Amino acid sequence: MKKSFSRTLAALLLGVPLLAMPVAGAASLITSGQIADGAVTRSKIAYGAIDGDRIADRTISLNKLATLTVLTANIGDGVITADKLADGAVRRGKIANRSVNADKIAANAIDSRKIINLSVRRIDLAPDSVNGNKVIDGSLTGNDIANGAIAAADIAPNAVTGAKVADGSLTGADIADGSLSQSDFPAAVVGPQTGLRIESGEATISTEATPPYINTVTVSFASAFQSPPVLLVSFKDFTSIAGTSAENLCASATTAQFTAKTKVTTGGAGSYATVSWLAIGK
Repeated sequence: MKKSFSRTLAALLLGVPLLAMPVAGAASLITSGQIADGAVTRSKIAYGAIDGDRIADRTISLNKLATLTVLTANIGDGVITADKLADGAVRRGKIANRSVNADKIAANAIDSRKIINLSVRRIDLAPDSVNGNKVIDGSLTGNDIANGAIAAADIAPNAVTGAKVADGSLTGADIADGSLSQSDFPAAVVGPQTGLRIESGEATISTEATPPYINTVTVSFASAFQSPPVLLVSFKDFTSIAGTSAENLCASATTAQFTAKTKVTTGGAGSYATVSWLAIGK
């Protein structure tokens, strides 16, 4: 016993740790049961002596970590969730290019301040999303309107005046049957200066004969012309009571009257045709 005590005292005097000294009567070094709780201080632990296996799970708290010591490699993939991020902590520089799609943006979150000038293209506009209220008054020109895009329903009543019609562009097909009267012609064409006058009206040709007979109507002028007038005649309407149809109208004029004819081709009696006519002469 005295020899063991002497060796222990010598070891203390020489600075040899007691843990390295054999204990008399023991088969091994000092065990944890022989060390008092809290007796091993930081200065007693060699550098690099403690690895992950020596640390109990979930015992390292935040205040044990030095500032800026946790690196990307220390963080497992997918372990950072939204509740771990402070509000406003993710800046533009932290977001990968082209990683934000429409699903990531809240409805109505983007206003005009967030849109670069002239960056909205036609493909970005929903069908029928631009109405008249979105267009600046007086900003559209003919170049903005597709050829043939304007239909009759788009034109307001009486919006097209003579100034809007190209000279020489109208033909007889553009003029409604029976719509012209003497007042529609200038004095240089019709009147005392030229001696020309106009008569116009409508007549009905009744179909009472059996096909293929010719059916006629004769119309007398209000006053006789000096010579047979120029005569314009066209069907305005054709009504078939019994399934009758007719071929194209033909007409001829004398100084006092004109005769219009139709030829019944199918059906029976009871049909009629309405004829518009215009006579110009002296």
